[in-house]
Amino acid sequence: MRALYRRAARPDSQVVQRPDRAVFCPGGYAEVTTTRPRQKRSRERVEKILLAAADELARTADADALTTTSVSRSSGIPVATIYRYFADRSAIISALIDQEQDEINDLVNERIDELEVVTLDALQDTMVRAHFDYLSASRRSMVLWFGARSSKAVLGRVERRYAYMGEWLMSGAVRSGMIREDAPIYGGEIIVWMIDRAYEYIARADRDPETVDEILGLAIRMVSRSVDEFATERGREGISREQFWAAFGTFQPPSGPLAK
Repeated sequence: MRALYRRAARPDSQVVQRPDRAVFCPGGYAEVTTTRPRQKRSRERVEKILLAAADELARTADADALTTTSVSRSSGIPVATIYRYFADRSAIISALIDQEQDEINDLVNERIDELEVVTLDALQDTMVRAHFDYLSASRRSMVLWFGARSSKAVLGRVERRYAYMGEWLMSGAVRSGMIREDAPIYGGEIIVWMIDRAYEYIARADRDPETVDEILGLAIRMVSRSVDEFATERGREGISREQFWAAFGTFQPPSGPLAK
């Protein structure tokens, strides 16, 4: 597996910012636009802009190379028109991330639903591999999630998602009786960030599939040992799929504009 992205270097302060607004996009809403496109032609323009941006990210593997000018050149849509829907490149990238979040959520729910018995180990393994399978399927995804965090809008989305994941894991595990009630409430979010670092480590260099699997396996085992300190017999032996969904609920981290 080759390196999938180039690390971002340009801070938000070097990008011309426009007033925060809201824009329609296929995956929800992103900040910084003028009006919500209601007409079919406007929606088609937004989709064309996002497709052009996605293609460029996949081609260059460099979030810093994406500009409204480059998107205009790729999409054939004038820069002035792009600014009607997106205030800057950060808003375009945020809209793409919002699209991907919904797709990742669906994949995670599908993978978990394939488990007949859900143990803590199986849950961790399933979630880690579902996220990685999606992110590693295209260079664009790795660039979006790991190469564009110099953008406050992008980093804010990552932090919001991980906070949700940590709370979802901990509260569900306690309600289901899979971990003890004295487990630290911040434990779930720490685990999520640990796995995030493993993903980025994998993506930063050329690695063959065997090495990638070894790294993922090691990260999962490290997390599993940490969780096992607070695991109950029920967590080790597992609960039924129905019991799991009743306690955890659907995995649905929020997407769209960040709260002010």
